[in-house]
Amino acid sequence: MTILFLAFDADHAGRLIGQARLNDQPEELRRISSLIDAGNGIWTSWAVEHGGSMISSGGDEGVLEIPAASLSDLSVAKRKYEESLELTVSIGIGLKMSEAFEALMASKLRGRNSTTFFDKEVKKEIEEAKNGEDDTKR
Repeated sequence: MTILFLAFDADHAGRLIGQARLNDQPEELRRISSLIDAGNGIWTSWAVEHGGSMISSGGDEGVLEIPAASLSDLSVAKRKYEESLELTVSIGIGLKMSEAFEALMASKLRGRNSTTFFDKEVKKEIEEAKNGEDDTKR
C-alpha cells in the first residue's frame, strides 16, 4: 500500500485573521478560529476514515498521512472543508512530507484553490519563484 502525504492550507484565512486582529474584532476572530478548528476536524475525520492520520495542524494548515487509494474521495473532503470555512483550500500531495509542502507551495503560486501533485515542474516553479523569475516577463 502506497502512503502519501497531503499538505493543506486555507486560502486567505490568514488575511481574515489579521483583519479581525487589527480591527479589534474579537468575536470575528473567535468565529474564524472556530471555523478553522471545525475544518481541521473534517480533514482529521477524512484521513482516519481512509486509514490515515493527521500528522500536524496549526491554524488553517496541516499535513495528513494517507493511503494513495483515499485520493479517489479527496474532492468530498475538500468540498466539506471549503463549505465549512467558506474559503477555498490549496492542497499539495507527495510521497514525502517535504514533497507535499513543495506541491502546496506550487498550488499557491498557481493561483490557489487547486490540488498539485509533486513532480519536476513543481521543483522548477519553486526555484523560479525563489529567484524572482516571472513567466510573464519572458
